[in-house]
Amino acid sequence: MPRSAHSLPSERVVILGAGPCGLACTDELKRLGHPAWTLLEAAPVPGGLGSSVVDPAGFTWDLGGHVVFSHFGEFDRLLADLFTAGELLHYDRFSYIRFRDRWVSYPFQQHLHQPRGRRCARSAPLPG
Repeated sequence: MPRSAHSLPSERVVILGAGPCGLACTDELKRLGHPAWTLLEAAPVPGGLGSSVVDPAGFTWDLGGHVVFSHFGEFDRLLADLFTAGELLHYDRFSYIRFRDRWVSYPFQQHLHQPRGRRCARSAPLPG
């Protein structure tokens, strides 16, 4: 992995929040060999908006988005380094949005050209 073209300050770096971005910052500082950093988190556990909580009834609620759409090698590497194979779940996305008189594949803005009656990957006819 290439080294940063920017010089790191010699003083301590303070990172606010142990969410996905804060954890990525600490990982990058360690990778660049900068030992003087402090990570501050108000919650009792790390995770930030990538966390979940369980309510008294036993239901799990996500605090933020838990879906990662990445095409960036460095970010994918970070996820692979931080999580074991069983901790990251991979799903093939298969969803549609109703738009006027037809069902359009998600993500919406990339599939407005989709013709009516097209069959999806599972060979099931589109609704409507």
